[in-house]
Amino acid sequence: MAKIKRSDLNGLPKLVDAQVLQTEINGSSGVYSLKKFLEHNCIRAFEDSNDFNGVFATKSYEFFKLMPENREINEVLVKQLMNSYRDNGYKFPVIKVNEKLEIIDGQHRFRAAAQTKRPVYFMIFPGWSISDVITLNVNQKNWQNIDYLNSFLVRYDQGEQDYAGYFLMNKLIKKYDLTIANALHIISRQNSKEYKDAFKSGGLVFTQDMFLSACDKAEKIMELGEYHPLGAMKRNFIAACLFIFKQAGYEHDHMLKKLRMFPDKIKVLREASTMEVVSYLEVLTSVYDHKKNYENRINFDRKYRDYVSKR
Repeated sequence: MAKIKRSDLNGLPKLVDAQVLQTEINGSSGVYSLKKFLEHNCIRAFEDSNDFNGVFATKSYEFFKLMPENREINEVLVKQLMNSYRDNGYKFPVIKVNEKLEIIDGQHRFRAAAQTKRPVYFMIFPGWSISDVITLNVNQKNWQNIDYLNSFLVRYDQGEQDYAGYFLMNKLIKKYDLTIANALHIISRQNSKEYKDAFKSGGLVFTQDMFLSACDKAEKIMELGEYHPLGAMKRNFIAACLFIFKQAGYEHDHMLKKLRMFPDKIKVLREASTMEVVSYLEVLTSVYDHKKNYENRINFDRKYRDYVSKR
């Protein structure tokens, strides 16, 4: 049996009172009280019952601060929490703050408590910062892509040059009216999970040269998208375009010329809202390779199938 160490513990609130300690729990060797379990199978997280590691409560709302790098307050969510407190009771919603009373976790719960004049329960985590906010929300999946982007843009505006890639990414998004997911798809070479995780954790690498390359790809996608009006910005169409652009010998002007010359071959593109990636490639292959010598054909769809089979 592995023995737990004090260094394994952090951030535990002191919420257990004498009544709770009498709760019975079942173990492989019999029935224990919670108190007996904690004394014999655990170590105390907080040795001094008079320290400041526990949970506090206050109605002095004005002392608390929202972090500007945190996601924007969603008033709809605040209203939902207020209604829940009214209908279901106020179930001890503890928030986390640092020593400056900046809210690390729970800004919507704080706002709902303050607006309904309820006590704010909080624990202090000295030294915690926006990086800890992001880590919490990556793990809890509370934040959306826009929340991460806005947070790092604020830090870039505050002079933190490590986040310059987010400024360039936002520039790309605005220039071509992209979703963040599509922008990540375009700028990541293989649309890897690692790249998406880096975006969320503050490690996005996106240089000026990469920005110019992404702009070139976006321009080309827009040009091909004119022949697919209902799905030009759909994920699969973008994936098909990016795969085509990577193929040796691909000539974009030739593709545009063939699309103009053979409208009947791309009727399905004009009418469909979306298709599978390989279906897009089949249609575009039939246009691009039309009347080409066999040795000069690229066969996007066949290459894609080979690529997928080797992954």
